[in-house]
Amino acid sequence: MSAIENKYTLLKPELRERIDDEHERKRSQFLRDYYENTGRPWIHFYPRDKPMHYMYPADFEGQTWTIESQWNHYEKCPADAKVEEQPEDPLHGFNEGHCRVNNEPHEFDITLLCDSPRIYQIFNFISDHECEELIKTGHKTGFKRSTVADSADVDPTRTSETVWVERHLNKAIDNILKRVSDTIHIDDSLLNMSNAAETLQLVKYENNQYYNYHVDYETYRANSRYITFLMYLNDVEAGGQTGFRNAHCWDKGKHHFAVDPIKGSAVFFYDLLPDGNADDRSLHSGMHIKKGHKYMTNLWIYDKCFYQDCILHGETPREEQSEATDPKKRDPNTCEAVHTSRCDKMQDYLQECKEIRQAGPDNTDYGEL
Repeated sequence: MSAIENKYTLLKPELRERIDDEHERKRSQFLRDYYENTGRPWIHFYPRDKPMHYMYPADFEGQTWTIESQWNHYEKCPADAKVEEQPEDPLHGFNEGHCRVNNEPHEFDITLLCDSPRIYQIFNFISDHECEELIKTGHKTGFKRSTVADSADVDPTRTSETVWVERHLNKAIDNILKRVSDTIHIDDSLLNMSNAAETLQLVKYENNQYYNYHVDYETYRANSRYITFLMYLNDVEAGGQTGFRNAHCWDKGKHHFAVDPIKGSAVFFYDLLPDGNADDRSLHSGMHIKKGHKYMTNLWIYDKCFYQDCILHGETPREEQSEATDPKKRDPNTCEAVHTSRCDKMQDYLQECKEIRQAGPDNTDYGEL
C-alpha cells in the first residue's frame, strides 16, 4: 500500500487580496444600503443572518401572552408529603427534597414593557422556595468578585459577586431552566454550553454595589448573545433596578427606562434586532443598591449557538467531534464538555471546573485544565 501524501494548496497573495477586496466591497455596499433603508448603522458582525430562534413580537404597549409550562413551581415539602426523589449531588450534597405545588401546568403571563429594546416581564415566575434554593446554591458553591466579559478581569464598573451554577447539580434549578425553555420557545436540549446557552450565573449585590451600563451582545463574530434572561430572587429595600438609558419605548424618544427587582419575577430582553443587527438600545445596568441587598440570575441564550463553528439540534459541534467518545466529555452540561472555550476564558469558572473534576461521581482524576 502506497503512503498517502498530504498536499496543501495555498492561495497566491494577489488572489487572496482580490478575495479580501471583494468581501470589503460587498460589506461597504451592505452598510450603505442598510443605513439608507433603516436609518441606523449596522453594528454587528458582517455577514450575519437573521436570528434563527423565536422572537416575541412587539406590537403595542402592554401586549401579553399566556404561557403554560408543565414544569410548575417546586415548594418545600411538608413533613408528611411524598418527596420527589433527588439524586445525590457529588459536589454540594443537596439532600433536601422538592415537592410540586400540584400536577397542573404552571400558567403565567408575559407582558411587553418596551418595544425598543424589546423588554418583557413575568410575575410569579419562580416560587419562594426556588428563590431560596438558588441563593443557597450560590453560597454553598461560593460567590466571588464579578468579572467583565470573556477577559475575566475584575473591573470597577462591576462590583457585585457571582458564581456559575451547572443545572444538573440541583433538581430545582434544572426545573426552572425547563420553564425558561417553555417561555422563550427554544428547546430545552439547547440550553447548555454545547449548544445555545451559557451556564446559569448567580449574582449578589450588597449595599451600594452595581454594574455599570454595558451591552451583552458580541460583534466580533456572527454568533452572539441573543436573549438576556434575568430572574430576581429577593425584594430589594431601595434601588437595584435594571436600567436602560438608551430606551426609545413607544416613540417617546430617548429616555431612561427601569424595571424593579421584584422577588419571583423574571425579565428578559433581546440583544439583537429581528434582522440580526445588534440592538444598541439594549444598553443596560444593574443600578446601585441604595438599601439592602439583591440576589438575581443571568441566563444568556445565543443565536445561533455558543460555539463559533457549531451544528444544533442534536448534531455534534465540529470542534467536539474528535472528543465525542471521551467519557468525561459526553455530558453537555458539565465543565469538561466545554473547558476548551468558556473555562479557559473565565478564571472563576475555571476553578469551579477543577472542583467538579476533583469531586466527580466516578472519582476519576482528569488532570489539570
